[in-house]
Amino acid sequence: MRFSVQESLVPGASTLERMRSAAAMGFDAIELRSSEALASQEVLRDEIGRLPLAVSSICTNPQQDPVVEEREVREARIAAWHDLIAIARDLGARGIIMVPIRRPHRLPDLTPLYTSSELELALLYRILEDLVPRAEKAGIELWIEPLNFYEAMLIPTLAAAVEVCQRVNSPALRLMADTFHMNIMEPDPIASLRAAAPWLGHVHLSDSNRQLPGRGHIPFDGILATLTEIGFEGYGAIEAIAPADPATATLASLDYLRRSLPARVL
Repeated sequence: MRFSVQESLVPGASTLERMRSAAAMGFDAIELRSSEALASQEVLRDEIGRLPLAVSSICTNPQQDPVVEEREVREARIAAWHDLIAIARDLGARGIIMVPIRRPHRLPDLTPLYTSSELELALLYRILEDLVPRAEKAGIELWIEPLNFYEAMLIPTLAAAVEVCQRVNSPALRLMADTFHMNIMEPDPIASLRAAAPWLGHVHLSDSNRQLPGRGHIPFDGILATLTEIGFEGYGAIEAIAPADPATATLASLDYLRRSLPARVL
């Protein structure tokens, strides 16, 4: 099991400094936020071969959610995705996290022709027709992230993300599991992980209260044992509310996760 960490959870005044901090803590990789990846892309590209840590992934923000009604906004966001795919390729990242759309519904309800959800899903598939081949060519993956129903309605569960992956049927489109959202939406998170195993590309590790793993009630020993059991080969990336003392709190969370690993993989 390889552990990554979002750059907001480690100290440093720049992306490179945060990468050095994460490396010193013992993380295997860092997860870049899309805004920092776009802003720092020239510096990061110049440092390729000398970067202090591997880049596991890029996590997008709501300003990159591609399913929006306004054509100009949608086209600008898709163009940003083109840039992110190129950055992920150049940095050797495994993939990019995608939330298609968050609350509220953006497209109109045209019942009995189409509901808002049906229109949003149809638009998502058309957008993926553009993005997935680019990801395939770049050698990276796009990961659909289900969010809990209070934050997003279109794809709130792992099973809903699996349906999208099955329909697109590309090795470049997979899904991401987030333990915080699973704790809300999945009646049996362990069973859901097992069912989604063939399409699972990335995992976010966050506790029940959106704090660092170890500060809530999610049984991470069971989660990590299941990931080991299903042969998950990606990264478990810590994503949480940034603590006041990241230098010590994030390191303590990593130690907690390592202690939660099955004995045979320690």
